[in-house]
Amino acid sequence: MAFSTNPRILSRSGHGVPEIIEILEANSQSFTTGALVYDAGGSASGQATVVATDGTTIMGIAQKAGTNVSSGNITIPVEVINPGDRVAIQCYDTSDGAVKAASNFLKGKGYGLILVSGVHYIDFDETTSDACVFIEPLDSTNKPYWAVVQFLSSVLQPSGKAV
Repeated sequence: MAFSTNPRILSRSGHGVPEIIEILEANSQSFTTGALVYDAGGSASGQATVVATDGTTIMGIAQKAGTNVSSGNITIPVEVINPGDRVAIQCYDTSDGAVKAASNFLKGKGYGLILVSGVHYIDFDETTSDACVFIEPLDSTNKPYWAVVQFLSSVLQPSGKAV
């Protein structure tokens, strides 16, 4: 199940409950629950679209899977990631084609994203299309492949559509 392996918000920069917005899914979207998505626009109701590998526009985390339809699109609740939020995400090494221990990443360094089988990771080999900054390993003993990151303000898409 991809939800257990996809990113999740650990702490909010502004205290309080997470902002959840609802936007229609874009056509032909088969993202999983927990995937990073953005609003591709095109309609007042939104168009929830999965963030691709090296993607640099992110609204938040889908709370429902896309249905991969071209009509009768459903509304997708999205947990919005705000500037300063800390997010847990798994680490990946494209050159090895496998998860990588978070202890190999450099604190304060920017990394890009990779999407593999419906799961978003930070990519050890992608350092030019930065989407986030590595803060620290989440738990080197129990969760060695998980990192705490903060997404760059420049890649976060403001929602403006609070529910």
